Amino acid sequence: MNQILPYEIYYENSRGAVVRLDKPPFVAVSGELWNSGWKMTVAPRPGRDGGRLISRKRQSDEKKLRVAAVADSAPELSGALGSASDIFAYDVASMRPGKLWVNGWYLSCYCLAETRELSPDHTRMAELVLTLIAETPLWCSEETFDRWVGESDVEGHKYVYKYPHRYGTDAYNGMTLINRTWTAQPMRITFWGPCSSPSVVVAGREIGIGGVLLAGEYAVIDQQSREIYKMRTGGVRENIFGRRLKNGQVFFFAPPGSCTAYLSSAGNASITVITQKGAPPWSN
Repeated sequence: MNQILPYEIYYENSRGAVVRLDKPPFVAVSGELWNSGWKMTVAPRPGRDGGRLISRKRQSDEKKLRVAAVADSAPELSGALGSASDIFAYDVASMRPGKLWVNGWYLSCYCLAETRELSPDHTRMAELVLTLIAETPLWCSEETFDRWVGESDVEGHKYVYKYPHRYGTDAYNGMTLINRTWTAQPMRITFWGPCSSPSVVVAGREIGIGGVLLAGEYAVIDQQSREIYKMRTGGVRENIFGRRLKNGQVFFFAPPGSCTAYLSSAGNASITVITQKGAPPWSN
């Protein structure tokens, strides 16, 4: 069935299963998704009026979303409710948040569903109240910069130290990375095998891991969730946080504006810049 709301909204759990909330059987009716605030700590000024701000952090409040459920028959409604409940429950059981997407922006959260107003007189309709518990109280959008190939396919003299060039050739394995905000933003860096000890240099900071990636394997440095892991060819996820490049730069965020990034090892890589805001831009 076609989307009936003027904006796209859906929940995607941590394994990629989706519950659409912009077309039947589930349509979002109302909610308080954009509300956000700061918790401020202010120190008084001795002998003076006012105070001095010494710390602040985003409040992680629960958010509510009311959803109408409609189906062609009672069994169809029951099946839709059960399927949605399973998708929401998977994240809680695995302790990994899903994402509520609204017009290309997402909130990393857990979703708890409570069925209300299920009446024997209206067996094809119900109303849900979704409780969203945000892991990070920020709305995010992502921009991925093209995957590019490292030094392994380039001929020429390779120096002992890492440079964006192999001298003696015209090759350059760098690109321009863009952070479209006024503050540093986290990145998700993916390395694709086969390669050994892959790393990238972003604005002069080297970010990488040790060890070997085989063909079909990839490794991810997720600065937003502070996770570093490898996905094996069989779909097994392995925590490799201890194999990060221990130079104090692995969680260096993308600086505001544009900067140069280059792959300083063999293999392929891509970089996703994650823009975080207290509320997404208003749009239809």
